[in-house]
Amino acid sequence: MVLEASRTNNNLSHEERKSLRKLAKLTEERKIVICQADKDGKIAMLNYEDYDTIMAKELQQFEKLDVSVEGCDTYTEKLRKDCNDLMVKLHNLGAVNDELLLHVTGIKCKSNSYRKVNGALPKFFCCNTPAYPLFKTHKLSPENLLNVDIKGILVRLLQSVGNISTSRITAFVELILKPISTNFFKN
Repeated sequence: MVLEASRTNNNLSHEERKSLRKLAKLTEERKIVICQADKDGKIAMLNYEDYDTIMAKELQQFEKLDVSVEGCDTYTEKLRKDCNDLMVKLHNLGAVNDELLLHVTGIKCKSNSYRKVNGALPKFFCCNTPAYPLFKTHKLSPENLLNVDIKGILVRLLQSVGNISTSRITAFVELILKPISTNFFKN
């Protein structure tokens, strides 16, 4: 059996492809970091040492969490309990129906009595989540942007997480806000 090789057309010139491979190699070797800037769509490229310094400075402003298994379990249980208590209060006020209460918390209400049902629980807190900076280059004029030291640009720190204990609450908020935002943009 002969397999036909699939070719995709590449609109980059030979020199551009070569440069792209060189940038990828420098990134893999942790010599440079390429990341998106905040809001204006610019791309920031900086050496890895500067990136490391910026991240260390940004992360210093946060409280250190106990990321041991026991610490994460304690934090997750407290967060889960607080979220569940809030949802039960909202249910008592009539702001949340039975279906939504069950979907978000796994709690069923029957005859004004609440009980946890077997099944999927909210996702667990993930301790090793990536954080990355968005450089606020939109705050600089084009003239200043060319001459500024990368460490002098303001940063908005983001953390990428998913499948955590608040995932169901996020789904709940999205469920509520989607029709509101759709109607808002129609008007």
